[in-house]
Amino acid sequence: MSNQKIDLSGIDRLSFRSKTDKKPNSSGIEFDDEKGDLTSIIIQKSHIEELFGERKSNMRFYNFVWLYLFLNENANFEEENIGVREPTLADIEYFLSKESSEREAKGLANLIREDYRKQCIPADQLNWISSSTRSIKWFKEKIDIIDQYDIHQFINLNGFPLILAIIDQWKVRSSFKKNLISEFQRTWEANIKSDHELSWLEDKSFAKERRNLAWGELSGKYGGKFKVDRVPSTYQDILEIFDQLVEEGISKKSFIRSLQNKQSKQKNIDDRRKAKNLDILLENHSKLKELATQWKVTEREAMDKLISEAFGKVFGKEASTPD
Repeated sequence: MSNQKIDLSGIDRLSFRSKTDKKPNSSGIEFDDEKGDLTSIIIQKSHIEELFGERKSNMRFYNFVWLYLFLNENANFEEENIGVREPTLADIEYFLSKESSEREAKGLANLIREDYRKQCIPADQLNWISSSTRSIKWFKEKIDIIDQYDIHQFINLNGFPLILAIIDQWKVRSSFKKNLISEFQRTWEANIKSDHELSWLEDKSFAKERRNLAWGELSGKYGGKFKVDRVPSTYQDILEIFDQLVEEGISKKSFIRSLQNKQSKQKNIDDRRKAKNLDILLENHSKLKELATQWKVTEREAMDKLISEAFGKVFGKEASTPD
C-alpha cells in the first residue's frame, strides 16, 4: 500500500504573527516593592483553582490560560515562563488578582474555560503521539503549518506539552482538528507497522557496517528529503530518517533489498581479490613496495598489475580482472 501525502493545502496561516515578535520586557511581573514580595500570591494560592475549577496539576489547561492572557489580553508576561510550572501559575495568579477586579477575573475565567472546552481535543485521541519520543518528533514536524502564533518559539515549552499548546490554540472547528489528527495517526501507524522491513540493520554482529552502508545510500539518494543533526549512530536514528521519508513513497523493503544486493556484490568482488599469500623472495618484497609507491597503488594492486602485464606478453591477451 503506497503512502499518500497528507493534504494540508487548505490550511492557511493567519496573517498576523505571534506576540513573540515584540521586544522582550525587562520584567514580566511588576511588584510594589523592590524585593518582589510574593506573599499575596502564596496566601491566595488556591485562587486560580477556585476561578477555573481546575487543579493546578492540569498544566495543559494552565498553559492554555497563560497563552490566552498573553495573546488576547496583552498580559505582560516573560515569554520564558510558560512551560515551567511555578512561573506559569504565578503569572496567571498575578494577572487575575492584581490586574483585574474580582468581577473581571470571574468573567475572564468563564470566557477562557468556554474557549478551552471548544478547542480541546480529548487526551485519549492524542495518546498515540505521546507514546514515544520518536512519534513526538514526527508529529511536531507535521504541525508547523497550524502553529498560528509561533508557539514553538517559547523556549521552555517543548515536547508533547508544546504539541498540545499548538493544537489547543489552533482556531478551527474541533471536528476538523479531530479528522486531521486521525489522518496523521493512520499515516503514523502504517509507517511503524513496516519497521520490521529494516530489521536487517539491527543485527548486532554487523550493525555498524550495515548502518554505514545504509547511511551512504540514504545520503546519496535522498539527502534532500530529510534533515538530521548528525550521522546516524543507532538503529533508532535510521528509523527516524525513514519517518521523514514516509510520504515520499520510499519503500523500506525495497531499500533493504537494494542494500543487500549491493553488499553481496561487494563481497563477491572482495572474495576474488583476497590475497593468496604468494611465497615470493624476500628481496622482491621491497621491490614490490617500491613499485607500489611509484605507481601510487597498494602492493596488492601492484602485484595484480604485474601479473596482468606478464600474462598479456606471454599469451597475447589481457588477464581477466575483478570489476
